[in-house]
Amino acid sequence: MEKILSEKDVESLAESLIELLRRLQSDKIALEKRIAQVETNLDLIKSGIKKETLVSASKTHHKRPYGQNPKRIRKFLAENPDKKFKSDEIAAQLCIARSSTYATLKRLEEKGIAETVDGLWRKKTL
Repeated sequence: MEKILSEKDVESLAESLIELLRRLQSDKIALEKRIAQVETNLDLIKSGIKKETLVSASKTHHKRPYGQNPKRIRKFLAENPDKKFKSDEIAAQLCIARSSTYATLKRLEEKGIAETVDGLWRKKTL
């Protein structure tokens, strides 16, 4: 014998399914970010980057004190003087927003600390 759901039961079930969908979408976004970090690390490993500069896939983005991004980007470029990077790769490695990374790289370029070669960033060489 079939049980017929009341309107209230249907609404409750629909709300539960919508909440489940929201959580799954949130999990999907988090997994996509982690996959992007792992893919970036694999690319960097293939290019010979130093192991200690790789990003942990479990690292999460969090706010850092104002003014830390230039120091972190300078350090990253200094640790990899023979490598060139897309700004997105630097952002992923340092868990910095892409827009902030690009703006910081442009300021470092104006100060003569970083430079672009064929659209890739590196520490400016003398």
